[in-house]
Amino acid sequence: MIRRKKSVELVRGTAPAEGGAPVETHESRPAIPQAMIPPPLSLCPVPARVLVIGDAPSRRALIERISGLVIRSASATDATDALTQLGNQTFDLVLIVAREGWRADAERVLASDCDAAVVAIAPSVEETSLSLAIDALQAGAADLISIDAPADEFATRMRSALQRARKAQHGRERIERLRKLCKHLNHARQEVSKQVGSLCSDMATAYQELTDRMTHVATASEFNGLIRQELDLESLLRVALEYMLAKTGPTNAAVFLPATSGEYTLGAYVNYDSPRETAEVLLDHLAGVIAPRFESCTSLVHLSKKAELQQALGDKASWIGDSGLVVMPCHHDGECLAVVALFRDRTSPFPETLLPLLQCVAEQFGRQLARVIHVHHRHLPKHKWGSPGDTGDADTGGDDIDLAA
Repeated sequence: MIRRKKSVELVRGTAPAEGGAPVETHESRPAIPQAMIPPPLSLCPVPARVLVIGDAPSRRALIERISGLVIRSASATDATDALTQLGNQTFDLVLIVAREGWRADAERVLASDCDAAVVAIAPSVEETSLSLAIDALQAGAADLISIDAPADEFATRMRSALQRARKAQHGRERIERLRKLCKHLNHARQEVSKQVGSLCSDMATAYQELTDRMTHVATASEFNGLIRQELDLESLLRVALEYMLAKTGPTNAAVFLPATSGEYTLGAYVNYDSPRETAEVLLDHLAGVIAPRFESCTSLVHLSKKAELQQALGDKASWIGDSGLVVMPCHHDGECLAVVALFRDRTSPFPETLLPLLQCVAEQFGRQLARVIHVHHRHLPKHKWGSPGDTGDADTGGDDIDLAA
């Protein structure tokens, strides 16, 4: 059974439903208490960070009540106070009561580059005029709202201003994130550029080293082809000096050879700028100075400065004057077979790129000297000497081509 209230009345002209029960209509329903009706969506409280400038104590509660916004910040008495609070906190809206001087306050707030939107509040509908609206527009306010406006209109326009402010804040935050991302990407790009630059530099260095090695190999092959069949000592010295001068240009050159007494003698020389009368005597003296001091060096020595020359030769450095010196000890199997000295005025220095080539020439020259000595039995330890009629065999350590020669 359906239980019906006694106060329900049938609407005139309606028939009872089947079974004799009357039909309940809208007019017969009891009224719902007003307190139970939920407020419209536009009036639901929304948390907002709002700063109110001007008439704060009296206006703030009223604005909060009719706008439906939950104002979570203190009020400011003037623009200076507002700017201080804007510097310490982040706000969604700044409400300025349109009193005397409010436009200047609004312009100061907007000039501070804050994230909040500025809304001008007119004290009453009567005070809302076209000139006030123009002032609000020129000041950059997001809206001009009368505090006496209907609650729905006031709430809607306040929420609209809040939505625009938050949308603008979101846009600025997105831009800031993009700016940071771009900064990070730019930093990564710079790192990649550095790595690519370093890689290119390493590749260029490796290519240069490979080119230098190929040049050295070509030089060694070229020089070895010239001196390979030179089994006469004088002819070998002549060909070697001619090749070196072709690479170095005009220079003084001397080849010092070891003697059986353990000293060095002048084997061959080229005089470029030394006095002709004293050149040979000078080089004979240098044989006893330069060769013994550099015979134990395993690589080329370049002395381009006067202090370096003085340190290496002592008071004998004055013999070659203001010259740069290149000394090339020529070894084979740990034994020094010759010392080649090149020197010329420091105004025409030996290029650094030339030194590796000369080192390669010195190595090949030492090997060929060993072949010549092996063939002619010169400058060998006594226990390796053969009989006067012996021309050498495989046990002496020479290679097949030397023996054939």
